[in-house]
Amino acid sequence: MKKKVLFGCWSILFILCLTSCQKKEQTTPNSLATQVFYVNSDDTKVVGEGYEVKAVEVEEQIWEYLEAMEREPESIKLKVAKPETIKVLDIELKDNGQLTLYFDANYFSLTGVKEILCRAAIIKTLCQIEKVEYVEFYVGGEPLMETHEKPVGFQKADDFVDNTGGETDFYQTVTMTLFFANQKGNALKEIHVKAQFDGTITLEQLILQNLIDGPDEIGGVEEDSIYPTIPSGTSYLKTVIKDGICYVDLNENFLNELPDIDPEVIIYSIVNSLVEMSTVDKVQFTIGGETVKSYKGIGFDAPFERNLDLVKNKS
Repeated sequence: MKKKVLFGCWSILFILCLTSCQKKEQTTPNSLATQVFYVNSDDTKVVGEGYEVKAVEVEEQIWEYLEAMEREPESIKLKVAKPETIKVLDIELKDNGQLTLYFDANYFSLTGVKEILCRAAIIKTLCQIEKVEYVEFYVGGEPLMETHEKPVGFQKADDFVDNTGGETDFYQTVTMTLFFANQKGNALKEIHVKAQFDGTITLEQLILQNLIDGPDEIGGVEEDSIYPTIPSGTSYLKTVIKDGICYVDLNENFLNELPDIDPEVIIYSIVNSLVEMSTVDKVQFTIGGETVKSYKGIGFDAPFERNLDLVKNKS
């Protein structure tokens, strides 16, 4: 009799365990353990924090992740990468795994390191979805652009260099269009340069630094007869982009003589290079924080627009 009772108890326990396991198996497809990526407090990395996505359909998962990215992370050492003010208006996912996100114009409020971190966090978060391999950004109905009117295009999670511990540096390769002097010093020559951009300086500062360093310091430049356009010892003190104007403050060494290079070529090597950025239409110069009325006989106190007449190898 005792054996029958004992057997009956074991049978009930087995049925309960089996039922519990079946329930777990039924709920697993609706709850997937992944990560939402945030920014660390130093604005140097994107870091993943555990997240269980509830949606089943791919498009619903995309929207769920995007909404989750706007919520504050659990860790006090992290912060959101995509502010609530930046809205995704629409999404488009193709069968080949290419996802396009359509942002409102508020995305342009992100610049430099913050923009790269935001983009890295979004792409790394969404590329966890099985049918999403690449992500492309559109802003205000147009593709997100690099410096010389070239679309950033589709990117994948691996485009942002991984470290151990689930953290990601925001290094990325950017292509810049730079203008240096020709052999005679009376015209500009256009070259395209790839550089690793880590966001510690702004993109316009990266362009300026490459111009200051000159073509001899730029690796992979194959163009012959290209000459520096910035006087030795020049450095940028500050740069600000506002309402399509890039304000560039240079030190006084910029006023030094640069033999055999026309003043116009010097000015427009900077202007043309910076205006290649999609956010810049004009360039306004100051020297040591002060407005200078004239630079070697050229009016220097008003914003400069691009001048392609000086470019002799424009493709």
